[in-house]
Amino acid sequence: MSATKWGSVPTVCQFVTAFCPPNGWSGRRRDYIETMKKVENYGFTLIELLVVMAVLAVIVSIATPSIQSTIAKAQVDSASENLVSDFRFARSQSLKLTNNISICSSVNSTSCTNSASWKDGWIVFVDNDADGVVDSGDQILRVQQQPRGVASIASGGSSDYRKFTFLPLGLARSATQTFFVISTNGVDKRLVCISNVGRPSLRAKEASSC
Repeated sequence: MSATKWGSVPTVCQFVTAFCPPNGWSGRRRDYIETMKKVENYGFTLIELLVVMAVLAVIVSIATPSIQSTIAKAQVDSASENLVSDFRFARSQSLKLTNNISICSSVNSTSCTNSASWKDGWIVFVDNDADGVVDSGDQILRVQQQPRGVASIASGGSSDYRKFTFLPLGLARSATQTFFVISTNGVDKRLVCISNVGRPSLRAKEASSC
């Protein structure tokens, strides 16, 4: 038997063709290097980045006023709805508890404040002696903090009540009142009307009188 020369010994790739790429390992390495070069070339140039930033700035400048207006409208709507809801709550509690229930403007959430505006907040409480004052023994039922985004909740008529008292039958004393809830931007507003018996209603957005 003749000796086998080292040069004729089959390589691993000849035995297992799937083990090696078609171009050999050197070919695979070249392909990898070329791919990495292409990846490194991806990205933005400084000019492209500046263009993108300029476009975004234009979009934001256009969208911001619209967003701010939407937020202002939502805040005015929320404050108006809360005011109406708390008047209804006060009336329902007077019937439920067969007692006097008052609602008044309040700065500190614990007592009525004649000098305070309704925009500062308000409270609903059991007013045993119907004097419109939180006395010892009176129970506070609901507290509304200062509404956000509201510049004023002002009277639109001759009367400007800071407190309303619902009697056990659910009727309020001399309660006729018109409230204009106005946003901080001075553009958005809602009208809340209180009837002479204390029944509240929120008018349509375009309404200007009760």
